Amino acid sequence: MKTKLQFMLFLLMVPLAWGSDSISTDNFQKLSLQEQSNMIEKAPPEMKGKLSEIYKHEILTTKYGGEEGLNKHQEDRMIEARGLGYFTFFFLTQEDLFAQYWGAVSDADRQAGMPQPKQLVIEQALRAEHDALQKRYEDVIHPLLVGLAPSPQALELAKRAKAYADELRERYMLNETVAPPKPRIKKTEMDQVDKFADQLLNDLNASPQLPQAQVDAEINALPEEPLQR
Repeated sequence: MKTKLQFMLFLLMVPLAWGSDSISTDNFQKLSLQEQSNMIEKAPPEMKGKLSEIYKHEILTTKYGGEEGLNKHQEDRMIEARGLGYFTFFFLTQEDLFAQYWGAVSDADRQAGMPQPKQLVIEQALRAEHDALQKRYEDVIHPLLVGLAPSPQALELAKRAKAYADELRERYMLNETVAPPKPRIKKTEMDQVDKFADQLLNDLNASPQLPQAQVDAEINALPEEPLQR
């Protein structure tokens, strides 16, 4: 897949030199960001562009936890640009709600004086379920969204997913503290959220996908991201 990121990686393999000093891009990459910035300022005009691209790439990979994290971030930007980011919003809401449910179960077990060995078994089961949710998103749902065509049906489905996520966040006040506190989600309600998520995934599986060449072109066409160190 030929993307901007691969072009940047190509630049890392090209030797650079100016004046009496020379430095390979591999060695340039090993410098601290401050040292890279200083070197760019001293570089001749014809080299500033290439060095700046490497510097920019280093900042972004650091910010997003490496190449894989940066690639996923670019894919998320592309999904958002298509108007399909509401799907991501819903599935992240599902994970947040499960974390809330997990906490509620753990608190109730402790308050009820449940023996620790039994608490541990329940905690392990909840952790496994939470991990499975995250893995399904990373391995199944996110790749589907990367290739999802922004058809009228998909855009309408995304709006439905957002409306439900907004309703859930308002009902359980995720990530906010209010007085009096909102209730935490119960198992029967969590089951309903999971059921909606499963149906949503089925609908996504049945939706048209874009050819890989178009996906690559969309990633390449993304506007340059402002650097924030």
